[in-house]
Amino acid sequence: GRVLVLVLARIVFCVAVRFSSLLPTTIGLRGGSPFPEESPPSSPQKLSAESSSLNDARGYIAPKTQDIMLPDLNHTILSNEVAEVLGVKYLGPAKNGLRFPVNGILFGHNRRVMVNFSCRRKSLEKSYPWLNVIFLCDTGSPISYISAYAMNALIGTNDHIPELLRVDSGDFSHTFHLSIPGSHFAEVNVLGMDFLCKASLSILMDSAGDFVELRRNAITSP
Repeated sequence: GRVLVLVLARIVFCVAVRFSSLLPTTIGLRGGSPFPEESPPSSPQKLSAESSSLNDARGYIAPKTQDIMLPDLNHTILSNEVAEVLGVKYLGPAKNGLRFPVNGILFGHNRRVMVNFSCRRKSLEKSYPWLNVIFLCDTGSPISYISAYAMNALIGTNDHIPELLRVDSGDFSHTFHLSIPGSHFAEVNVLGMDFLCKASLSILMDSAGDFVELRRNAITSP
């Protein structure tokens, strides 16, 4: 009789194992009742830099995120050394309008391309004076900037420094961004590729004589 009981127990065990293998793997026991196993929560998707700026052109650099390494240029150097070589008073009165070609210099050990432009704030309500504004020509910058010093002079007050300023440079005008405070070019005015392309300017250099010239439409397309 004992042998029969053991045989029956063995049969029941085998049947139970066989039956459990046929059950779906998503069924388990919690608190004695069957339930669908919960799938692990999906981790939140992190927004990439690309997805946060889908509307931006490839390689776009926001004006406020730029920095230009110019440890050899600041407001004092522009006012004294560069202005003296160019023969102008920086941010002083200038002749009306801008005429091309514009002569400039290769300044200092780092051969910075520096030019002086006659500029004024563009306005339909008020006539602002023309001033000498010394710029660094930088083909590596997609954006053009004007320092807080130059903006103060152009708008005639230091009560409020705008982040954008429309500037008249003769027969065309351009919107300049404020040189980024705290950056390595905060006190420097920069002519970037947006201005150079809009004005159809070419930079001609005589490296032997430290002389540069900005010409309009100097190169014709083949």
